[in-house]
Amino acid sequence: MKVLLYGNCQAGVIQQIIQHPDINFKLITCHSTDLSKKEFDKEIKFADIIITQPIRENYRNKEYLSTSYVIKSANQNSD
Repeated sequence: MKVLLYGNCQAGVIQQIIQHPDINFKLITCHSTDLSKKEFDKEIKFADIIITQPIRENYRNKEYLSTSYVIKSANQNSD
């Protein structure tokens, strides 16, 4: 199972708490990511589960880094 953790540095703590051999975590921190929109979309689309924190609209002048964008772009079969 692929789990995307998206948020600030606290998202990394979630990864440490939930450790499980069957979970492949991808951690993206909003304040330091250098992913392009295309790369970010790929991570969102292929996640089975997305755990995110509220990230404001147009964060860092990139519309795709907001929580609303993540929700809108997620695979509809994701949890």
